[in-house]
Amino acid sequence: MEDSKLLEYGFEIVSGLISLTIGIAITVRINRRLEKRREAFNMFKEFKSEDMKNNANLAYKLILKHPNKNYDITSNELPPNETNPLWTLIGFYQYLWILIDEKQINRRLVPRLFGELIVWWYYFSFKENLLPVDWDTSKDIKKLFNWIKKNSKSKDFQNWKRQIELRQSKRIVQDD
Repeated sequence: MEDSKLLEYGFEIVSGLISLTIGIAITVRINRRLEKRREAFNMFKEFKSEDMKNNANLAYKLILKHPNKNYDITSNELPPNETNPLWTLIGFYQYLWILIDEKQINRRLVPRLFGELIVWWYYFSFKENLLPVDWDTSKDIKKLFNWIKKNSKSKDFQNWKRQIELRQSKRIVQDD
């Protein structure tokens, strides 16, 4: 075989391998984006599940019953069956923050899917009752709130905040 033919075949093989590598890289990237999008919608499905709605409702009632207690005191004074719904809700939001922070979820969708209720819970209770407690959980919830504030459309965030102000006239909501 001539050297020129060998060189030509070698070039074709290298070109084919480069094309294959690029194709694989593109496929992996597209699949990863789809996985992150799927994760966002799976989290939203869990968020809207009957169990989560029930937990949020029970957590809401618990906060109304003990509005001035931080979560450390509440957890130490009340039985777990009363506080578990609150911790389930907080755990969901903490997990959401970890997914955002680790870039394991489609971050463009998060404000639209979860922003309104994150802002609501933050001003309704987390700011006054959770953040003063020096826990990693508290820090993660604060980071989640700040991320939502930064990554939401300004008009959406202001609307969400205005809604909680209207509903919670006893609580003064201030910008952080």
